[in-house]
Amino acid sequence: MATSDVTIRPLGESDLGEWLRLRQLLWDESSEDDHKEEMFDIIEHSDTQFVAVADSGGGRLVGFLEASIRTHVEDCETENVGYLEGWYVEEEYRHSGVGSQLVAYAEEWAR
Repeated sequence: MATSDVTIRPLGESDLGEWLRLRQLLWDESSEDDHKEEMFDIIEHSDTQFVAVADSGGGRLVGFLEASIRTHVEDCETENVGYLEGWYVEEEYRHSGVGSQLVAYAEEWAR
């Protein structure tokens, strides 16, 4: 897949079902209720938490990245550190640059 077929953007309200589907693929040991609780927490704390999505059009997401600003991180000497919490790209879109674009988008948000 070409990365030009995919748009990297912040999570939107209409993405919740697809975000849940992708989260379940990444963290398959968590229950749907646990995912929904964590998703709600992320949305409620948008000042310190962020979700970027890889949108292939037609309402389909092919990847996502969750990031946060943590007050401290082990072995880090600075405060308020950008931290990649979770990152997933569907197999058919891997090795196409989608994952790198998600990371770059989150890095810019964290700055």
